[in-house]
Amino acid sequence: MKKNKNLKQPCDKKNTFHSGEGMKKQEKIWVPPKALVLVEWSDTNSVNSSWCPPMQLTTFVPTTCYTVGFIVLRDEDKIILTQNIGVNPGAESKILHAMVIPIRCIKTIVELKQGQII
Repeated sequence: MKKNKNLKQPCDKKNTFHSGEGMKKQEKIWVPPKALVLVEWSDTNSVNSSWCPPMQLTTFVPTTCYTVGFIVLRDEDKIILTQNIGVNPGAESKILHAMVIPIRCIKTIVELKQGQII
């Protein structure tokens, strides 16, 4: 797989699951990510909804998308972002609005700082 040289990595490539102290080896706990990121990525584009000459197709390009969220899982093929994380002491954490983006579609990942204007 070809690596994207422009891909900034705000977190390590491992996912955010790890073994907790005092837990059995096979048990894992989930640690919510702290970094909010902006991901720029390419998506497919429906180029026409009616008949058109073939040469017109050369003017169409993929859509550039921007997604903001927390990276909850990352591996060599994909990242999974979520926009919402619910953390309750003594209860299982929950996520809402998760999105999978293939690594090969990602142009950049930038960690956002508090007060930053994008």
